Amino acid sequence: MNLSTLVKKDVYILVLMVLTVPLAGEIKFYPLNETFRVSLGAPAFFFFLLLLQKTQAVLAGFLTGTAVVNFRILLDLIEQENFDWTSSFQTHFPSFFFYFTYSFLFYLAKINRFHHQTLMIGFIGFIIEILSDCVELIIQ
Repeated sequence: MNLSTLVKKDVYILVLMVLTVPLAGEIKFYPLNETFRVSLGAPAFFFFLLLLQKTQAVLAGFLTGTAVVNFRILLDLIEQENFDWTSSFQTHFPSFFFYFTYSFLFYLAKINRFHHQTLMIGFIGFIIEILSDCVELIIQ
């Protein structure tokens, strides 16, 4: 594959990621409090990051985090009669930091170098998930 084909493939993956992760994030439960959620968004995000080849994970994290926050604010706008922009943003903006931290740690760990070591990828992904959750909780 040439560079142009890889970049084009990454753009498709990135667009699909920005559309899919916010939707997957709505399949959720709340283990600790009313605002901290565990959802399918993080595993979906992880698998999309594994698919990216030339695009930096941090860019994907920034775009996905922004999309997730905007999507959740949009849902609040649709669902609430007395929508308050500030309150909705304050509730959802820590999610941005989860996805951004996740992608930054993914980048630092250089997970793609372990593409033949599935257990190592899973272990590193688990550690990244916990650290990103901690950052989100601290920001909340």
